[in-house]
Amino acid sequence: MSRQFHRTFFFTKTPLQCWYRYNDEFQIYPCSYSKAPNHSNTEHFPNILEFWTNEDEKPIVSERFSKFKDLMEDNGNTIIVQKRILSILTCFTNNHYFNYPAGKFFWGIPFPEEIPDVIDSFDSQWMLNMYHYIGLPDDLKGGEFTQCDEPRMRFVEHWVYYQNNPMDDKHGNITMPSTIRLTLESYYSQKGKVRDCIDSAVKLLNDGIQTEPISKSLSLIAYISSIETIVNLVLKTLGIEIKFSCDHCQAIAESPYQCPNCGRPIWGIKQTFLHVLGDLISNNEYSQKKFKKFYDLRSRIVHNGRLVYGDNIIDWGELEKAEKDWMTLLEIRQLSRLCIVHWLLKNKGS
Repeated sequence: MSRQFHRTFFFTKTPLQCWYRYNDEFQIYPCSYSKAPNHSNTEHFPNILEFWTNEDEKPIVSERFSKFKDLMEDNGNTIIVQKRILSILTCFTNNHYFNYPAGKFFWGIPFPEEIPDVIDSFDSQWMLNMYHYIGLPDDLKGGEFTQCDEPRMRFVEHWVYYQNNPMDDKHGNITMPSTIRLTLESYYSQKGKVRDCIDSAVKLLNDGIQTEPISKSLSLIAYISSIETIVNLVLKTLGIEIKFSCDHCQAIAESPYQCPNCGRPIWGIKQTFLHVLGDLISNNEYSQKKFKKFYDLRSRIVHNGRLVYGDNIIDWGELEKAEKDWMTLLEIRQLSRLCIVHWLLKNKGS
């Protein structure tokens, strides 16, 4: 199997001041190239990702693009692996690891180191969202992992990590949970449809994080959908299924769940949701009430149009309500992370 080495930039919203390497899959460390641009007011900190790709993982290219087949296979494979690494790091840690979407233009102004009193002294320019400098291609050359001078990654106890201030902070330092290696080992050992399912849950969580600054309501739906993906994976693994008396209208004949009043079989979507979260996260009464509240909130958004506070109005008079909704969203985000992580920790190489 032929392998190819890659080195590229990525960004975090919390400074990365140490290095971390997982086997021969990838390595991350802060960017310290002398020519690389930086800024005292930045909120996107540049870092380096090194990784390997395998020839047998190349994407399928349509015959319509046969003239560019080799180029599209190589570039496509590189992008897929790079995006996968950043996505799982975002999912398995409390920080957002990301790149800019290619070829996006926008109006903007160059932001100076010293913020002027009068913004009218600047003219907008048509800009490309791209991190570049003269000498960048030379800095990214290489054929093996860099021997880093920075300190090794600092690890924090699992529950403390995910529950104690689990947010990006431009004045903080990136750390990782003590279980990160076991989680990565389990992730890379998954195969076939199980791996596809995990990747879907990871993608939905990443979508939620990227959407959160724009629409908290859509972000919440993405987080809950990520959890539901894991719930469905658990059901398939256990062989639990609902049988229909009519496949056309899907009238239920048999189900593990029954109506508490009449005893008839029901879909039991919420019950399944609570049961799986009880198994993966916590089954105590307090936690179950919270999980039910989260699912009910999702249902009100999807079915009744109830938006997270601040999505459709600007009102600085209801700060307590806005903070409460923000805290709920943060809890659901962490719940989504922990569902994926805990499933992986319980199912290595399934």
